[in-house]
Order: sequence, then structure tokens, then C-alpha cells
Amino acid sequence: MSSPYPLHKLFPGGDFEWAFRMRKAEPADFFASTHGANAVLEQKRRILSKHPQRHLGQDAGATDLLEELHLAMGNWGVVLTSDADNLQAIASQIEPDLLLMDQQSLRMRAAAVCFPSSWDPGRWIGHPIHEIHQVVPGLNASIGEMITRFMSQLTPGKAFQRANWSFTRSAELNYHPALQRPPLDQDIGLEEIFLRIEHQLFTAIEGAVVMGIRIQPITLSSLQQDQALWQKLIQILKTMPDDVARYKNLHRGREKLIEMMQSAHSGS
Repeated sequence: MSSPYPLHKLFPGGDFEWAFRMRKAEPADFFASTHGANAVLEQKRRILSKHPQRHLGQDAGATDLLEELHLAMGNWGVVLTSDADNLQAIASQIEPDLLLMDQQSLRMRAAAVCFPSSWDPGRWIGHPIHEIHQVVPGLNASIGEMITRFMSQLTPGKAFQRANWSFTRSAELNYHPALQRPPLDQDIGLEEIFLRIEHQLFTAIEGAVVMGIRIQPITLSSLQQDQALWQKLIQILKTMPDDVARYKNLHRGREKLIEMMQSAHSGS
């Protein structure tokens, strides 16, 4: 994978905000195998075998787009040993998760997401991006137009990368809502909290926008030595609107988390 999004760029300082920060990327780098490929692929294949309905979805308009994706993957150096229209087979051979959106309508045509960050991919097949983002408090109002313009204007051969983040109570990659992972609440300890980074790649193929997703859990306590970053995280948590904290499943544990982080800072 291309170099991880620098945390100091992901958290530049100041109060919480929805930000649209992109940097140039290469699909060949993003989709390349990593040292942990075998473990990731084994987990994906197990998930796709047991619960395909939770993690896969496509509509009637996806077949042609999947064929274009299959061709593009070859150009990116990804060798696929499956039929071009077999979404499950494609998903089981690559580490990143995938979303395909019709570029004209910006409707989601296909999804292969084994490691969702607390959302149900199949629910949104056929829906436009602005509807998908309606569940995210304040996002459409803040950067919705920029997202739409960016995706509509993206051309084949160009690729960009950004990152999103949340906090979780484990390093598990699969946070599908059906699994009901333990939330952050007043009983949390600092050592069991992870900063969950979602690395996102955007590129275009004929007729579609391709979104690739990789998940990187980082033990929160491991970031404590970087006091500038630590203080930025505290400030973001303090200024996060209540509805956003609820969306990110932080509302029950945010005060405790802030308290623990401030205590750790003062004791360092």
C-alpha cells in the first residue's frame, strides 16, 4: 500500500470539522499486497463464505462496471483468477474493500466491504452518495458539494487518497453493525482503545468511480509520546458536536476518554 496518511495531516489542529483533504495516489500501490496479506485474505474469504449478504451487494447496472474494474485491476498489476463479473471472487483476492459508483448518477452500483466501519454496505446499493451521507450529521452541509464535484470530475488515470477515523474498543477489522461490537462507554480503559484509520482511495474507470478502503487500527496509548498529536485529539473530542459523537459511537464514553487522555498527558 502507498504510505499511510500522516496523522499530523489527518489531525492538523483546531476544533472538530468535516474535512476534505486529498493527496495524489497510485492505485497500483494501494492495491498491492502487504506483509499481512495472507491473514487479511483468509479473514475476508471466511466472512464472504459465511455472510455474503452482509458484505456484498450489486444492482443490475453493475455488470459492465465490474468488467471495467477487472480490466483496470490488470493495469494496476493485480492478477485476478476469476470471471470479470464475479464480485465475490474479486473481493476474495484483494486486500482492500471496494465500492463502485456510477459516475453520472453517483449511485452505488456494487459493494464488497468485509470490514465496514459500523455501517451496512448492502443497504445502500442503488442510492446516490448524498443520500448515503445523510446519516452523517453535518457532512453534506460542510463538504457534500465538494465530494459530488470531485467524484463527477475524476478521470481514469488519476487517483487520490484520503483518510477517515474513529475510535473503537478493539482492533477487529469487521465492525458490521450486526456484530454488535462492544461500544466505548464509562467502563473503558485507555489500553483497550484503538484509533481506527480508514484509508480511502478514489480513482475512475470507464463509467464509474472506484473507492478502495483499507483499515488500520492503532493502539491509542501508543500515540501518547507525541504530545502535540495527543493534544489535538483531545481538542477534537472536546469540540465534537453531540450528534457526531453519537454517530461515531462515542457518546457514552467520550467524557471518560477525554478524562483519561488529559490525565495521561498531565502524568507524562
